Amino acid sequence: AIVMALCIGNYVGGLKSRPAKIAKIFEVVKCLDIIFLQETHFYTQNDANFFNQVFETTFIIFHSFAALRCTGIVIMLNKNIFSLQNCQRIFEIEGRCLGTKIQLLKASLMILCVYAPAKPNFRAKFFEYIDRKLNETEFNFSDILVAGDFNCVENTGLDSYPARPGSVEPGVIKLLDLNNRYSLNDPFRTLNPTKDLYTFSSNRKTLSRIDRCYVSANMLQ
Repeated sequence: AIVMALCIGNYVGGLKSRPAKIAKIFEVVKCLDIIFLQETHFYTQNDANFFNQVFETTFIIFHSFAALRCTGIVIMLNKNIFSLQNCQRIFEIEGRCLGTKIQLLKASLMILCVYAPAKPNFRAKFFEYIDRKLNETEFNFSDILVAGDFNCVENTGLDSYPARPGSVEPGVIKLLDLNNRYSLNDPFRTLNPTKDLYTFSSNRKTLSRIDRCYVSANMLQ
């Protein structure tokens, strides 16, 4: 089995022209293997120049630049584990989703960083589009890793506070369709079927576990 240290769904709240914040993030994540960041607020390659200078010695960097305000995402792969010739950008939804293929040992891995829209109807179309792009890709992948900010929870009784059991919105239905099609599992919930854990607080009134990862079933073995 391949064991990797991940930084998942790290909302950074804007990095453009913020060198001190970039340097602090580097100190936190420099020893990790795969890093997913959302809300970089980088609109162009020029916006990301300082960020790249800080990280490029240690990491292979893939950006999806922001098309709208408060978007922009990045996948970073530690060069101690991955080589550039075995990594390739496959598709993107500008500033919202980035698909990258990785050849690692005998595995062909598709890695997706996601930052789902906040509005439920847009979110449903977003997951539906990802499903279609994965189905259309000519790259034959054996496993999938999807991570980031999904802006929704599957289990509203367990992953939300206050609990909202029985509540299901269109985005979650499309996400479940995607997970079922590719046999994706939530490792945290698989290993902790009843544990409460939250990654986001809204004005300290509500809590939710919107930052997650999903992996192919055989990656849990």
